[in-house]
Amino acid sequence: MADIDELRAQPQDILAEQSVLGAIFIDESKLVFVREYIEPTDFFKYANRLIFKAMIDLADRGDAIDATTVRNILDSQGDLQNIGGLSYLVEVVNSVPTSANAEYYAKIVAEKAVLRRLISRLTDSINLAYDGSSPADEIIAGAEKALIDVSENASRSGFKNITNFEWRQGTGSAGHVEPTMLLYHT
Repeated sequence: MADIDELRAQPQDILAEQSVLGAIFIDESKLVFVREYIEPTDFFKYANRLIFKAMIDLADRGDAIDATTVRNILDSQGDLQNIGGLSYLVEVVNSVPTSANAEYYAKIVAEKAVLRRLISRLTDSINLAYDGSSPADEIIAGAEKALIDVSENASRSGFKNITNFEWRQGTGSAGHVEPTMLLYHT
């Protein structure tokens, strides 16, 4: 049975990862939107993680994000060959025909990352249970904490808890009632 478990592939969608990156190459403004859902560590493929990190670094510096600037930053960091060279970068650039679905692809990447974190955290608890050296209540408490931690991390999407919002009725000039506004409180 352990042999079968070891052969299972981690949850991932390399095509979705490439599509997120390809969408950003087409329209660098998509980076702002996908960052609401994912971060570099959410990428399963190390090369995609490095490319996304390079894109973030470029954006944070106010530089353009395109194949040339990403290649330059990866090369200067000694990572160009780590991603598979220029040929992999070209593959990513050509991986998607439009940037329209960038957020959808980012949600897929985020979902797979949550599943990997869940597997990792709960595997620790399972291993403790097999070992038998820790009391069951401690293992259960650790598993519960792992679930809560993964769940809290998973909630970093573009959606906010409605309890953080305040409804206000506005009044315009000449005392006219304006449409209701929804204000977010952090």
